[in-house]
Amino acid sequence: MWKCIRCGKAIDDQYNVCPFCGAARSAGRFGTTAAQPRPAAFASNEKPAEPSAPQTQYVPDFRHVRAGRGFIILGTALALLLPALVILFAVLRRLDWADALHAFLYPAREAGAGVDALTWILYGVLSLAAALVAALPGLWTAGLGKALRRLNRMEELL
Repeated sequence: MWKCIRCGKAIDDQYNVCPFCGAARSAGRFGTTAAQPRPAAFASNEKPAEPSAPQTQYVPDFRHVRAGRGFIILGTALALLLPALVILFAVLRRLDWADALHAFLYPAREAGAGVDALTWILYGVLSLAAALVAALPGLWTAGLGKALRRLNRMEELL
């Protein structure tokens, strides 16, 4: 254990930096009672090793992993819910939208002539395209969550 001279808190020996105030540990300055080992006598042609800078303790922060899990869950829910709502809306309003699409495709016919097969096929394809576009925000959010989870592996390489 060593005592930080800046904040006065007792710190475990495994840390070279005070986790409370950020002050670096150096022998003698922070009240270490253990005697520092002295190097053996050097030969005349050898130079003593340069003192190294105090090492900072890397404390990993894994809050982004929890946030990544949340983004994955939210993105998956959005990717399933939004297209389902679009399809539900397309099914519930199929006659209104199909009549409007039929009037757009065949402007010369009267409104009550009925809807033909081409209109229904085009309506189905457009509804499916709208559902796929509605899934994009959810897929993007889930991808962001996966990227945040991957940061954990990148930090381990540091």
